[in-house]
Amino acid sequence: MKKGLSVLFAGMMVVSLATAGFAGKGHSNMVSGEVTHIEGDMVTVKDDKGKEHVLHIDAHATKKEGKIEMGAHVEADAESNGHAKSIKVAEKHEDMKKH
Repeated sequence: MKKGLSVLFAGMMVVSLATAGFAGKGHSNMVSGEVTHIEGDMVTVKDDKGKEHVLHIDAHATKKEGKIEMGAHVEADAESNGHAKSIKVAEKHEDMKKH
């Protein structure tokens, strides 16, 4: 009986530890649009549908390409909690320039 409970407990621990490893990671999504506001390490990006996304740009953890400044068109790989894993200045598409 004790051996059965020990095996059950060990199995539950393995499952709970595996679940905890995934729990802290947010889902990733791509955000692209124009930088409309910068305050400290927070950057607001307005996408082509008008939705604003507030992104946290970590000086050490976020991979940056190009100069992130007001009016720049950027593409970011961000977690659901708003932390940007990467952000880069991108070229505007020709069809966006015409409008």
